Amino acid sequence: EEEINGVKTNHFNFMVKGIGDSSGSIATVNQGDYWLAQDGNYIVRYKLLLEIRSAAEGTPDAQVYNMDVSFEITDINIPVSVSLPPDCQPDSSSQE
Repeated sequence: EEEINGVKTNHFNFMVKGIGDSSGSIATVNQGDYWLAQDGNYIVRYKLLLEIRSAAEGTPDAQVYNMDVSFEITDINIPVSVSLPPDCQPDSSSQE
């Protein structure tokens, strides 16, 4: 349990399964974390860090690919006002 942005959450760890299963690539870093709100089960924070090598370490032509994904929900349950741009206002002369 952790509190993130004022929301009580449960923290989970995961690994992406199947990386390189059919291609022969090797995941040298495979770490994921996410935090779910205890009330509502929505994601409050998400992080994924992957490093994938196209061949074993020391292979001269091996390529290394990195992926770093993260997002965080803030200002949870704060009212938001959304206004349509003038060109998107409904035409009062049209009948629907």
